[in-house]
Amino acid sequence: MSADVPVMLNSGDALLSQAVASVAEGVGRTGAKAVLLKAGQPLPPCSGVILGLKGFDQAFLKQLSLNGLKIAILLVHAGKGKAELVEITRLLQDDGAKVENTLLLAPAGFLLKALGRGTLSESDLVRAAGFGERSANAFAGVKISRKSEKDRISGYKKD
Repeated sequence: MSADVPVMLNSGDALLSQAVASVAEGVGRTGAKAVLLKAGQPLPPCSGVILGLKGFDQAFLKQLSLNGLKIAILLVHAGKGKAELVEITRLLQDDGAKVENTLLLAPAGFLLKALGRGTLSESDLVRAAGFGERSANAFAGVKISRKSEKDRISGYKKD
């Protein structure tokens, strides 16, 4: 696969940028290239888009024309992130998008979380890279699966 995968950001936040860099690394593992786009930039022709979001931004989501596209949502948020991810997914699906993959990353640090800051752990960044790889594969229609025990022994002689 050598297609470009657009990654549309709604914020220039440092944590979101850090997570998106890991997502781009994961996309690169598939042979595709992540193309970073800021809010307002037009989407190139593509089969899928990764949305990098810092919190729920309804105005940003409403301006996008994602009808019929495969979408992967990366949400970096503390607090009510799960509820917001559900709301974002519902809003995009109501607009005709096909949500293929989601990932919620919550910054660490109790006091900093309350201020909307914090840090992403190394495991969060590894999860983000895996998310990018899975999303790029989903957009390209590539299915990755482990062989079952039945497949492994299929060539054995039966008595």
